[in-house]
Amino acid sequence: MRRLVLALSLVVAVLAGLTGPAASAPDRERWDTRVFSLVPSPGYPAYVFVQPNRRVYAGTYSNPQGDSQRSRVFEWSRGGTLLRSWRVPGQHLDQDHGVQVANADARGRLVLLEKSTATIRTLNTRTGRFRTWATVPDLPEVEGSPIPNYATWGPGGALYVTDYGQAEICKVPR
Repeated sequence: MRRLVLALSLVVAVLAGLTGPAASAPDRERWDTRVFSLVPSPGYPAYVFVQPNRRVYAGTYSNPQGDSQRSRVFEWSRGGTLLRSWRVPGQHLDQDHGVQVANADARGRLVLLEKSTATIRTLNTRTGRFRTWATVPDLPEVEGSPIPNYATWGPGGALYVTDYGQAEICKVPR
């Protein structure tokens, strides 16, 4: 028994030496930032969202000088390899437009916020199907147009969406 304990201790010591500081990656400088991936046309990425499956998603906004390209939702691997993309239907291309991937629902569909239509949509990445879930109301008593820009889940399964165009928070029931 004593020999077994001694042998196991030796194995643990050798393994600890192999995984010690000499085998670990060098420390990165504080605030070191690296490019994850370049965003293809139309570019101008919005909020980045990482699914539990470790896929990375981002949508795009229109060029600040104006353009008529539909926004896209991109999907990357955790290593930054572009895997696929979807063009966003139903945008008003004659005005500022864009989409951001704000969250995901319990079924794994992406929750999207579209600027030109002030809509909250879902994207099923398995089928490529977009669905409009809600529209942020245009408040006549408030100056500005609705622009949904952030979403989070709250109690009871409600989705809370900020609107920086009208300085409001919307609650979308389950």
